[in-house]
Amino acid sequence: MRILFFLSLYFCSGVVVLAGPPDQYYLNQRASEFYQHKQYDSAIQSYALLRKDFPDFMPASNLYVTSLCYLGKADTAMAEKCLLLCLQVDKKKDVPGGTLVTACLELSALLSSQHAYRAALNYLDSAKAEKYQPVLKMCQAGFGYLSDMNFGYRRSVCYAGLGQADSAIRELAPQAFYAYPDLKLRRMLDSSAFIRIADSLLSMLDKKYGKEKVRSEMKRGLDSAWYRVTTVPQTNPKLADLVVVEYSISCGFSLFGVPVVLYKGGVIFTKGRGTTIPSYMTRDYFIEEAKKSYTYQEIMEE
Repeated sequence: MRILFFLSLYFCSGVVVLAGPPDQYYLNQRASEFYQHKQYDSAIQSYALLRKDFPDFMPASNLYVTSLCYLGKADTAMAEKCLLLCLQVDKKKDVPGGTLVTACLELSALLSSQHAYRAALNYLDSAKAEKYQPVLKMCQAGFGYLSDMNFGYRRSVCYAGLGQADSAIRELAPQAFYAYPDLKLRRMLDSSAFIRIADSLLSMLDKKYGKEKVRSEMKRGLDSAWYRVTTVPQTNPKLADLVVVEYSISCGFSLFGVPVVLYKGGVIFTKGRGTTIPSYMTRDYFIEEAKKSYTYQEIMEE
């Protein structure tokens, strides 16, 4: 989450600074260097001076990084204060990628660490609210801080803290069966730590149902997995002469009543390509991919 934020901050600083007075750049760069070198008191003073002399210079990111400085000092009260101030900034003054969104997530994590799980859930929901969404979004390739995987894990921690195991499992199960057999590749692609998500789910399932029942339910679920193919009506007249048929495809299974979608998408066949659904979009393929997942292999291990 923080890496994506600092990339957007670096990009924005470069753009803004070229058009602004050098004092802004100097103070911001100096404050950033203090933070990166964990000289938190100096960073806090520099960011405060920047807010005083240049109040319109990236105020949201200023307050957000200041909160990180206080977290580095283990001063959670001041960190929370800065994050709340950050959320009061007009999002039009935010940097690309969304400081207000990261502030919501940081505040949620802070409250969760204090066992204020209900409030933490509220800020997680706020992170996706239009009020805090950035004017200019940055591509996260599906694995950023608002990906379903990362978001689901954060919500599950809160539900587990509230003693709502069923809700925690419902958040985790749909994210835990991605088939990335290579551990290094999985870590590179998934910034929210896929193994952590899977292990959390496995622990909750074992505690609630026992390993044998989980293994039996896993086998039953895949044996009765659904696979649906429907024809999509072609409503675009410009494509009518090009597209022969378009299919919508979905595949998934149920694990203790929780739907786990393995694939949801489609395929378009143009003239000359035939109409046979490729092997990598069949039911057997999706199920075999699910069986390659870390979660499945851990469940089925004797």
